[in-house]
Amino acid sequence: MDKIDLQKLEGLNNQHVIKVVEKAIQLCKPAKVTVITDSKEDINYVRELALAIGEEKKLKMEGHTMHFDGY
Repeated sequence: MDKIDLQKLEGLNNQHVIKVVEKAIQLCKPAKVTVITDSKEDINYVRELALAIGEEKKLKMEGHTMHFDGY
C-alpha cells in the first residue's frame, strides 16, 4: 500500500480497521491496494477503471453505464 492510501486509512482513526486491512493484505498478497473514499477523484477513478476493464459499458445517456452481474 502506498503512502497516500495508508494516509486515507489512518484518517479513519480506527486501529481495528487498519489491522483488518493489514491482515487481509498479508493473507491475500494483492499486487496493489487502493483505498477508495467518497472524494470526486476516487469516484471518478473507480468509474473509469470499471469502463477500462469492461466491467461497465457506457450508455448513450451521458454519465450512465450498465453492468450485468450474471449470465
